[in-house]
Amino acid sequence: MQHNTTTTETKLKADLVYDHLKEKIISRELKPGELIRIDAVAKELNVSKTPVREALKQLAAKGFVEMRPNSGARVARLDLDELEQIFLVRRELEALATRLAAEKIDSSTIARLRQLADEMEKACKTGDAKLYGRLNKEFHLTVYRSSKADVVIRLIEDLFDRSEYSRLVFSMLPDRFELSNKEHYELIECLERGDSDRACQIIDKQKSEGFFRLIRLLKEYEKLQSGTAAEKR
Repeated sequence: MQHNTTTTETKLKADLVYDHLKEKIISRELKPGELIRIDAVAKELNVSKTPVREALKQLAAKGFVEMRPNSGARVARLDLDELEQIFLVRRELEALATRLAAEKIDSSTIARLRQLADEMEKACKTGDAKLYGRLNKEFHLTVYRSSKADVVIRLIEDLFDRSEYSRLVFSMLPDRFELSNKEHYELIECLERGDSDRACQIIDKQKSEGFFRLIRLLKEYEKLQSGTAAEKR
């Protein structure tokens, strides 16, 4: 019993460390190539080194961190070609899940989606891109999970984890902020009346405009960073 309790506590702490470090990596507070010191993270979060090591393994599995023998864990450099491919697959899978959701969604899920859209509206007004990004993820996963298509949902969830940088769209492309939530309200109406064609069009538009503009911006950012690094040398 004691062993199980200890294991559960370690997992909860590892999840806390994982979320903390992932947020810092996505926001670029931790830069690509930067060393993550286990003892420093443990001290910052008041945990032992064990959950930090577990969190780093999870981050490495999702592509956020590189673990190298004798050199520790470093923030992984963003592979924009891979991210672009993930976005292409997400676009197709999310449209499929939306089409299936329009046939199966129930009134309690519609009510939850309205609540999330209202919360996102408040985040829009306060300019809280980080909160909006988290609510946006919950909104879309709520739609997709209502499709009851377990295989599709698992694939989407895995790709979401591997492309969390997509949340940068709301800070790097402020015009997507307000427009995105207008589309959410329209999507809810489409799902409520079972209009799968229009619901899919909205999702496809969101992904096309958000994802691929973000990729272009990130490529420009990477080019700029490379130029700055070259000048320093």
